[in-house]
Amino acid sequence: MLTMQRSTLSFAAIIIFAIIAAIFVVRKGNEAADELERLNSRAFAVHRAALADELGEGVSDISNWKTYRNEKYGFEVKYPLYWEVSFPDFQDIHQRFGSIGNELPSVDLRIVKSSEITEQANSWIVNPTATGKRIIDGTDATEVINDSYKQFPDSLVYFTKDSRGFIFLVYVDADPVSQIFYKMLSTFKFTK
Repeated sequence: MLTMQRSTLSFAAIIIFAIIAAIFVVRKGNEAADELERLNSRAFAVHRAALADELGEGVSDISNWKTYRNEKYGFEVKYPLYWEVSFPDFQDIHQRFGSIGNELPSVDLRIVKSSEITEQANSWIVNPTATGKRIIDGTDATEVINDSYKQFPDSLVYFTKDSRGFIFLVYVDADPVSQIFYKMLSTFKFTK
């Protein structure tokens, strides 16, 4: 009988310890989640402030923008001072220009074979609401807009030069991001 009481007591102690440990883990998890939320909120506030600073006078003044230059594919393009360039697919055929941490909003540039340009571009926007023509550094380009808000990207512009096709895609196509997108396109230059 005494052994059974000790077993029951030991089992109860283990249960109590497990409950205390679970409470501790949940509290620490909540603290970590709160801290993550605080950091995300701060990062978003910094991004919004940087974007507001970037567009303080509209996008007409791009004198402080950085220049991305790609020697392999022979082009350069300017992008906002507070944005970064990343390579999401770990390949130089996909560049993402985006806000701090490269979250949305962002502008992507994909490089494909010129023979695949139309198929690739059409794979991104299935039901375009508008199409148009543009000139990018003396080259004819096609613009496709998607206003459904149910699929990404919101807009894209594509064009070819020699054997390469270039597809610019903008995610979250709303002011001021659309202003940045079109200003970036206006700065695109072939270097070869």
